[in-house]
Amino acid sequence: MYSFIVLGHIPGTNLNISFEVWIIITIAAFLVLYRTWPRIQTFFDELEHPKIVRQPLHANQLHQRAV
Repeated sequence: MYSFIVLGHIPGTNLNISFEVWIIITIAAFLVLYRTWPRIQTFFDELEHPKIVRQPLHANQLHQRAV
């Protein structure tokens, strides 16, 4: 993994990633994160504070009959 990060060589292949490609990958990652951050934040907010969803009740669930 160290050779992949420092030298840009992907182990097991003949692919080398140049400095320019690292810059493009970094910019693309920031753009994707910037575009998806509101959805990510909403997802985690809903995990912490779930919304209470009220289901409509049928009439027989509202009234009890005297026995």
